[in-house]
Amino acid sequence: MSVFVVLKQHSERGRVFQQMLSRTVGHGTGCANRYGSHHAFAHVWRRNMNAQKGFTLIELMIVVAIIGILAAIALPAYNSYTQKARFSEVNTLADSYKTAVAICINDLASTTNCTAGTNGVPSMPSGTANFNPTGSSVSGGTIILVGTTAAGGVNTNLVPITSGGSVTWTQTGSCLTNGFCKP
Repeated sequence: MSVFVVLKQHSERGRVFQQMLSRTVGHGTGCANRYGSHHAFAHVWRRNMNAQKGFTLIELMIVVAIIGILAAIALPAYNSYTQKARFSEVNTLADSYKTAVAICINDLASTTNCTAGTNGVPSMPSGTANFNPTGSSVSGGTIILVGTTAAGGVNTNLVPITSGGSVTWTQTGSCLTNGFCKP
């Protein structure tokens, strides 16, 4: 196999090799044959081309650093996402209480006696992995529900406003500031 066939296979490296080879041909013995300078130079070039396999230590360290940076950004975002998903159970519970309190207000024409366990408003459920009954209440139509630490430890406060036979809700609580619920 001639040296120029090897050069043809490796275009960019081949051009560099050909330039180096053309500089050496004019010097020394003249035309190089099979055993001359061309053969020795091509042999060394092929051996060096095959010598580099794998990654260097600095390349591996750069990859590890990039993965570390991505993990430092992704883990807190994932944690917040998980807490929001867990707090959705508390929001669902709040929706069921809003319906029951709205019916109570419609029946009694007042928020005064719309309390958990009376007038069709269900009593507070026992705690779950995401709902904390301690600090949660439904009293006078106002709904206060608290999430566990797994759900971010935030709360939602819903206050009914009656106007002309319709009920609208004002939402406050730490779930708004943390982005766990919408107003």
